[in-house]
Amino acid sequence: MNHRQPCQTSANLHGDRQLGWQFVGTAEIAAWSIGSGDLTAVFIHGFGEGSHVWRDISLDCLPNGRVIIVDLPGHGQSAWHADGQYSVDRHAGHVVDLLKRWKPGNLVIVGHSMGGAIGLRIAARAPAGLAGLVLADYGPTPTPHGVAQLRQDFQRGNRVFATREEYRALLAETRPLVKPERLAMFAEHALRCREAGGFELRRDPAMLRPAGPAAGPDHLELLAAIGCPVLILRGAFSAILSAATAEMMARTAPRGQMATVPMAGHGLMADNPAGFAARVALFLAGLGAPLAVMTGPSPDEG
Repeated sequence: MNHRQPCQTSANLHGDRQLGWQFVGTAEIAAWSIGSGDLTAVFIHGFGEGSHVWRDISLDCLPNGRVIIVDLPGHGQSAWHADGQYSVDRHAGHVVDLLKRWKPGNLVIVGHSMGGAIGLRIAARAPAGLAGLVLADYGPTPTPHGVAQLRQDFQRGNRVFATREEYRALLAETRPLVKPERLAMFAEHALRCREAGGFELRRDPAMLRPAGPAAGPDHLELLAAIGCPVLILRGAFSAILSAATAEMMARTAPRGQMATVPMAGHGLMADNPAGFAARVALFLAGLGAPLAVMTGPSPDEG
């Protein structure tokens, strides 16, 4: 019996027709935009994830502004690097190039996990500063146990799944706080069909290769130099970011603050979407007059 499921095309992965998402990416990095307003929030996912983790929650975080969600290289619908190297600095460079191309104006970066490290590097490169920065369960010194668990979960996903339900079952095991309907959405968006049958995740397995030593200043030094408001968000059950480290980061940032998302672990925006969105929305609402950043030629200007 043939158990192959029909392949889903990538044209409507973010519900473009229903929600109005528009593709704004480049050859190197896929990105989608929706909404308009004085403030633009760019959402950057973590290691091994994809833009689908922000698909609906980003709209709750900033209902009256412009939202951009990205697939980092090696993830989702973005290109894979031929050399298999995916460093934080390299990712940050691609996102900065994207933002310069589209001139988002008053900008907030929301980064989860590795996306937080990328957001921190982008903030350091911003010529006039950002309107705000949200670091979601990212810390400069993640716990060894938490990192080992993330690597194990990543490796368990590096295989062929006979059905989407098989992958959803794995997610239910590794992400017990996420509601079933969200797990089903993740399974729908995170997988792609294989020509030989079955499904595999939309990510480059080479990402587990060492990317070499990180260049540039220590992450805490970068945080101390950022002048915009910074929100440090931590999942109450996080095995990656300790409460003590989160509090230290909030003290390090000149305009830092910390908040905890209850009933959530490291994947806090999936574990408790409403709690995450409420805290980010409150932070964004209190930013006041943001700064204009990331100027550059638009696509129409060549």
